[in-house]
Amino acid sequence: MQISQPNRITRAALVLCCLVITAFSGDIRNQADGKGTNDAANARTRGSWVVRDVASAGDMPEGTHSLVVRSPGDLVTVLKALPTNTSVSSVALEDCTAVDEDALRSLCDACASISTLVFRRCDVESAGGLISAKRMRMLYFERCTKFRGAGLASLAALSERSIEGIALGVTSLAIDDCASFGAEGMAEAAALSNLYSLVLVNLPSLKPGDFSALAASDVKVLNLVGIDAANGLALREVAKMSRLERLACSKCAAIDNKAVEALAGHKTLERLSLRQCGIQTGIGPVVGLLPALKALALSAPEDVDKPDFAALAEHPNLQELSVTDCMHVTDEMLGVLAASSNVTFLDFSRCTGLTDEGLLFLASIKKLTYLRIAGLDGISEEALQALKAKLPGLTVDRQ
Repeated sequence: MQISQPNRITRAALVLCCLVITAFSGDIRNQADGKGTNDAANARTRGSWVVRDVASAGDMPEGTHSLVVRSPGDLVTVLKALPTNTSVSSVALEDCTAVDEDALRSLCDACASISTLVFRRCDVESAGGLISAKRMRMLYFERCTKFRGAGLASLAALSERSIEGIALGVTSLAIDDCASFGAEGMAEAAALSNLYSLVLVNLPSLKPGDFSALAASDVKVLNLVGIDAANGLALREVAKMSRLERLACSKCAAIDNKAVEALAGHKTLERLSLRQCGIQTGIGPVVGLLPALKALALSAPEDVDKPDFAALAEHPNLQELSVTDCMHVTDEMLGVLAASSNVTFLDFSRCTGLTDEGLLFLASIKKLTYLRIAGLDGISEEALQALKAKLPGLTVDRQ
C-alpha cells in the first residue's frame, strides 16, 4: 500500500489483498463475458478456463491455472465433473446459487492447489467448507448479499499447517458490498490467524463498535472504502490494533481531522491514505501525532493551508507525501515544505494552483528522488530542467 511509484494507492490496490485476484479476474473476464473462446488452445496460451455446465467442466484441459465457474445450475454436479489433480490455483465463482459447504468441499477436492478464491454475486452463507483448502491464501467476497462471515473463523485451522517451513492460512480477505456483513463477520475475520490484509468496501450493516473485534487480530493492512461506520469511534478501535502498519480510507465521509486524531500515538502505523474523506485545514498537526508515520496520501482534501505543510515538513519520519486533486495547494506551501530534510517522494498531481515558482522551491529538499505532477499544464519544461539541474537524481513523472 505504498504511495511510492509504482505502488500508489488506488481502489484497485485497495483490494490489496486481491492484487492477484484482480489480475486473475482481468485475465478471464473476456471469456466470462462471452467475448472469448473457451478451448484448449486458449487454456494453453492464457491458462484460463470458463465452466458453465458439466460438459465444459469435464473438458477443462491440463495446465489450467485460472478457472471461472459461472451460472452453472447444479453447482455441486458441475464441480464434481472437474478433472482432479489440476494445476488450478485461482478460482472465481460467479452468479452461483446454493454455494453450500458440500459445494465448497467439492471445489477443494477438484482444485487441491487453490490459493485464491473469488465469490461474485453468489448465494453463499458460510466459508466453512473451505477447511480442506490447504493452500488457501486469498478470499474475496463481492456482492454476496447473504454472506455474514460465517465459517471464516474455522479457517484459522489452516494456519496450523506449513509447507517447507512457510506458514499457511488465509492472509488476505476482501469483503465488497456484502449487505449482511457486520459484527459477526468482523469477529470471524479477526479470528483468522496470519490474516495480514483486510479490505472492507460498502458494508451498510457494519457499526463503529464492530471494529473492536480487530484489536487482537494479526491485521497489518486495513483498507476501508465507502464505510459509513468509519468515524472517530471506529478509528478509536482501530487505534488498538497493535500490529497495524498501513491504513487506507477512501470515500469515508465521516473520517475528518477529529476522527484521525483518534489514532494519535499509534506506534506502528507507517502509511496512511485519506482519499475523498472529510479532511480539512489542521490535518498537518494531527499527522504530527503519528510518530511512526513514513507515508501520507491526501486526495481531494476539503482544505489545507501553510501551517499544515509546516507541520508535515517538521515530521521526523515522513518520507513520502501525496497531496492530489486539491486546488488549495499553493506555491507558498511548497516553499514551507522545502524545509523538510527527510522527504524523498512527492505527488502534487492535479493541484492546479501550482506554478514554476513553487516547483523551484523543491530544490531545497536534497533527498527528493521522485516527483509526480500529473495534470499540471502550468509547469513549464524549463522549470523542470532547472529543478533537475539542482537535483540530478530526481525522477519527474507528468503522467
